[in-house]
Amino acid sequence: MEREAKPERIKAPEQDQTVRFKSLLTARFERSMAVSESFFKTESSRVAQACREMAQRFHRGGRLLSFGAGAAASDAQHVAVEFVHPVTVGRRALPGLALGEETSLIPLKADQNGAGSALVEIIFQSITWQV
Repeated sequence: MEREAKPERIKAPEQDQTVRFKSLLTARFERSMAVSESFFKTESSRVAQACREMAQRFHRGGRLLSFGAGAAASDAQHVAVEFVHPVTVGRRALPGLALGEETSLIPLKADQNGAGSALVEIIFQSITWQV
């Protein structure tokens, strides 16, 4: 007896969507990696120099001051926390401080007192309440 040929399985819509999603996710990841690879290929020596200079300043008692506006403000807070409370076991804590003042006031203060003094005022206010 001859066996009947099995009918071709039709993919369920969910499987097609999963394959499409995986393809989109892979493409986005590859683009993201390309940007990072390009940046570090171009800027690795400058990043290394900045790391050396930061290490020297920490060794002399320096502190990381980070700040930003909008989404960058939360990044600044996160960076400061990573320095003060490192999640990597065995990594030494380093002094860091996110300048938490409302960044939308910086242009107003800069108009009143000059840009340099506005930043100095914000740094001074942030440091005095931390000490």
